[in-house]
This record gives sequence, C-alpha cells and structure tokens, in this order.
Amino acid sequence: MKKATLFAALVVLLSLISLGCQSQDNVTEENVAERQREEVVREAKETTQEAKQAVTVSKTEFKQELETQLNALERNINQLEAKAAGVAEENRDEFNELINELNEKKAEASGRLEQLESASADAWEEAKSGVTEAVNELQNTYDRAASRFQ
Repeated sequence: MKKATLFAALVVLLSLISLGCQSQDNVTEENVAERQREEVVREAKETTQEAKQAVTVSKTEFKQELETQLNALERNINQLEAKAAGVAEENRDEFNELINELNEKKAEASGRLEQLESASADAWEEAKSGVTEAVNELQNTYDRAASRFQ
C-alpha cells in the first residue's frame, strides 16, 4: 500500500517535472528539474529501503514471539505427559487422546512456523494468520487438557 502510494506520487511528480522541462529555451530550468527528479528518486529508494527493513524486523520479532510461545507450550505438554502415571485407568484413554491431539497440533504449528520463514512478501499475511491460528488452537487444546487432568 505504501509502495503504491509512493509510486503514484512519484509518477505525478515526474509528470509535472517533465511538463516543466518542455521549455527548451531555458537550460537552467531543465537542470533544476533533473536535480529535483533525481532527489525524488533517491528519497523514494531510501523510503522503500527503510520500509523493507521495518518489515524484516517486524517479521523477525513476530517469529521469535511465536517460537517462545511454542517452546513454552512444548514444556507444558511434556509436564502434562509426565502426569500420565497418575491418571486413573478409566481416564487413561481420554488422556492419551488429548496428548496425541496436542502433539499433532504442535507439529502443525511448528510446520506453519517453518512456512512463515519462507513466505514471500505477498504470502506473509496469509502465513502469519495461519501460524497464529495454529498456535491458538494448540493453546486452547492444552488448556482443555490441563484443566481436565489437574
């Protein structure tokens, strides 16, 4: 969106500059217009570069936050699995089903996180949404299992 707006502004400015440059009688005006055009192009490149850097930092921070969440959930799941010996025999099948479901959802969330790493700029939002949903599902499943077997 920012790129499109910046590009449109650049096109308009370049059009205005080119109209002003049609006067062949005044070479000085052409030089000024050329310098202005070069300045606009340079600023546009700098702005684009800064935007790319900001997005990269944002992606890195988001990924690190999700990795932290997944690691914490994995520790919690391991603790829950350690309680298996204390689960009554009549509840063991239900407990094992929940543990299997947790492990499946953990694998799905981890896979989505890996996809996020290789997502193009165009696919970033979709991948971000998918991994967020997978982590939330894992968290909800863990909460349900933990409350059932505490």
